[in-house]
Amino acid sequence: MLKAKEGPEVPQIAERHTQPIHLMLTDLIMPQMSGRELSEKIAGIHPETKVVFMSGYSNNLLSNEQVIRCRAYSPAETFSTDDPGPTRMRDSRP
Repeated sequence: MLKAKEGPEVPQIAERHTQPIHLMLTDLIMPQMSGRELSEKIAGIHPETKVVFMSGYSNNLLSNEQVIRCRAYSPAETFSTDDPGPTRMRDSRP
């Protein structure tokens, strides 16, 4: 598992990682870079990477521009570290 504290660190970590990165879990809205922007950068480095977006914001606060252009699945409900994980996924692919 590769971890980063902030979005801008991720492409640097990905460039140094020589093996495939199969899955990336990222927040959709972050302070320094959006999850969508991050996923586009990673796709340029590791095109095999699938992306799961999550957000603490409700669907009403997320604009279609932030979600619709993402070619990935995003959790349709929130979860905590005590939960086994989301039970539903919402397909946000166009």
